[in-house]
Amino acid sequence: MHDLEHSGAVMREWWLEGADPDSTAAGLGVTPDELRRVLDGRTDISPELAAHMEAGGWSRAAFWMRLQAAYNLERRIERPAATAARSPGAKALIKSHLPRQ
Repeated sequence: MHDLEHSGAVMREWWLEGADPDSTAAGLGVTPDELRRVLDGRTDISPELAAHMEAGGWSRAAFWMRLQAAYNLERRIERPAATAARSPGAKALIKSHLPRQ
């Protein structure tokens, strides 16, 4: 896989280096705790935050949503198949997509 970074890490590197997270959070319409959770990779960038970021000149909201989706998809694909097979209904779903023999 590509080993993508969480969108919060990208946000921190590109736009927040040296900036005060508290004042940045206020400008984005979120609490400092919400922003810290995103920056630390504990919370995804939401569509609402992405829209606020676009309004603040931080690229396009669609860019942030695609970045977050790519990260989430990569993490999901990296999970072992055995983990996915333990989830309810997964076996039936997998069987329904296998070719019949």
